[in-house]
Amino acid sequence: MNEQGLENLICGIVGQSIKDYKNLLLKNTAPSPTNNIKELESFFHSEYFSFLVNNKIDGDFVIKELREQCTMHNLDKLFKMFGISKRQVSNVLGVEERVLVRWIEKGEYEQERYERIVKTLMKIIQSIVRDYDCR
Repeated sequence: MNEQGLENLICGIVGQSIKDYKNLLLKNTAPSPTNNIKELESFFHSEYFSFLVNNKIDGDFVIKELREQCTMHNLDKLFKMFGISKRQVSNVLGVEERVLVRWIEKGEYEQERYERIVKTLMKIIQSIVRDYDCR
């Protein structure tokens, strides 16, 4: 196998692992004995992964980045599912809508901010459900 073929194989292995992990986090794929979060995290922490990426990518960094991306994606899905506008949430949180959008779309948030957004969403969802029940 030539150098280009080896590089393509490495990219394929690492790329597929990242896709599988992301799909599991987003619940687009059902876990199996060989394709589950625990197995993939073990892979990202393994010497084999470090060897494949020539010690240039930290497995914990990959896990953290993918978890943050998927967390924000799931939050955005909640907005859409319940027809909640970002303006509603930003008003309740007391921040400008553009700040909230930046937190969500660019992943510029801290765990505390994320928890505030989720709590706010839950309050809005509860009020929607209450209003719906009263009709």
